[in-house]
Amino acid sequence: MKRKLSTISVTIAITMTYAGLPPVTPFDVKVSEEDGLNLKKITTISDQVADYRGSLVNNTSKILGRHKVTETKWWVPTQIALSPDEMLIAYIMEKNGRTKAVIKNLKESTASTRHIPSANVVSLSWSKDGKALCLTERHGKNFSLRIIDASSGVSIVQVTNGRGKDIGGTMSANGKTVFFHRTDKTSGYSLWSYETDTHRISKIASGMTICLIPDAPDEAYCARINNRNESEIWHINLKTGAEKLVLAKQGISFTTPQLSPNKMWLLTTANSLYGKSDIANTDIYAVRTDGTHLTRLTYHPGNDLSAIWSHDGRYIYFLSQRGSVQRKYNIWKMNFNL
Repeated sequence: MKRKLSTISVTIAITMTYAGLPPVTPFDVKVSEEDGLNLKKITTISDQVADYRGSLVNNTSKILGRHKVTETKWWVPTQIALSPDEMLIAYIMEKNGRTKAVIKNLKESTASTRHIPSANVVSLSWSKDGKALCLTERHGKNFSLRIIDASSGVSIVQVTNGRGKDIGGTMSANGKTVFFHRTDKTSGYSLWSYETDTHRISKIASGMTICLIPDAPDEAYCARINNRNESEIWHINLKTGAEKLVLAKQGISFTTPQLSPNKMWLLTTANSLYGKSDIANTDIYAVRTDGTHLTRLTYHPGNDLSAIWSHDGRYIYFLSQRGSVQRKYNIWKMNFNL
């Protein structure tokens, strides 16, 4: 039976139309609007990058009046993570319906990979010192967080117990706090923290997919669902509770904010349409941290999502179906030129 990850997917309805663009096939690596990105493929089909049996992004369409309404759902926690020295990239492999964490060497001279002892991984992040990975693991319908040694794969601490839906762990710069989001049918998505010294878990605010701000430990960005069932990007103060809307646009959902090293830009995944046939997909956008200069970076009809920055801010790593007739996902790298 096909497993769906609809638990924390984002759903949006689209009724706008884009026209006049040339047809693009899954074989194509880029479209004309992407000139200058200098796209480079990091993984191959043998790396078996996870798409959760086709549920990483789901589209369903129906006709309402004169409009085609497309509902797009995608898995919002980050799927890839860079080591602090940018020599290694961690991603999620899927084989025989099961997923695990894998570390791939990014050196030009080698394509070696290392499998991490794990089961049913659905999200991961790297600690700032490069010593640990935080994994989100599935247990039936529930999810838990675990910190492991990045070299050996040995467990360091079990953050949550697997009896709830705790997803997307992000470690603070000093490694003493893990931030994550929790979902339930009553309150939706909420941000939580776990203190590694005291094992205390505290609720912070509403939201999901937290993005911490270096040198500002009390501040962060996150995504929130509005009353139209669309996702917005917010800036929040974790200590005072002050909050500010950064990015919202009717008909589009923005998720998974990622702050650039110079703190000037946010990357985000959003829903898009392509071509005369209104191909619904996900693409990567950039926006200034003050909410201005929203710029669409990818235009391919395949899904692009889960973007992260290189540590110098000159490149972006992301998942994409481009270049694959079977629409398999791979990790790609592109320039950031804004």
